[in-house]
Amino acid sequence: IDPDEAPLQQIELKLKGDFFPNEVTIRADRPVQMLIHRFETAPPDEIFEIAELEIYELLPAAHTTVIAFLPKKKGKFKLVLGGNREAGTIRVTD
Repeated sequence: IDPDEAPLQQIELKLKGDFFPNEVTIRADRPVQMLIHRFETAPPDEIFEIAELEIYELLPAAHTTVIAFLPKKKGKFKLVLGGNREAGTIRVTD
């Protein structure tokens, strides 16, 4: 399927200590819009990454961050916060 014609996948995550839901599934080669609602007020910024998908973002306190990406790799990847703390999982399937 042509990524330009594929429907946008939307994921909504709440971050309060860990992610909720703590596991999400998306399809490969289709654009994704990930909304992360961060409820904590400290620290001012939280580092967020999915290294295998080359996603590296700062999540400001008490803010919603929008991350758009096109997942190319399939598999199960960790949602990691600052200090290498695993806070959830994203699964990329066919």
